[in-house]
Amino acid sequence: MTLVTDAQLMADRSKFLKNSTTVGITCVPFSGGQPKGGVDDGPVEMVRFGILDQIQGMGYSVELSENMDKYRTMQPAHDPPIGKLKNPRYVSMAARRVAEQ
Repeated sequence: MTLVTDAQLMADRSKFLKNSTTVGITCVPFSGGQPKGGVDDGPVEMVRFGILDQIQGMGYSVELSENMDKYRTMQPAHDPPIGKLKNPRYVSMAARRVAEQ
């Protein structure tokens, strides 16, 4: 008798996993433009409170990006709004950095 894991069942039904049982996670501690502080702490706190263990408990292997540095160091000294967009250059740089990972 073969045991089927939750990960295998999900992979069979998901167009995004393509029959894989590995989940890649990229943590992006970033809050460019959010009106409330603490948004950038979200990824670190989710890992600290066990999201990786929960995913592994469903039968997936987890690959965590090691690039969890704070994106605050990228913030330009002068980044005026463009229309309703807050910190447009900062947000653009962060998005590009994530895409290149």
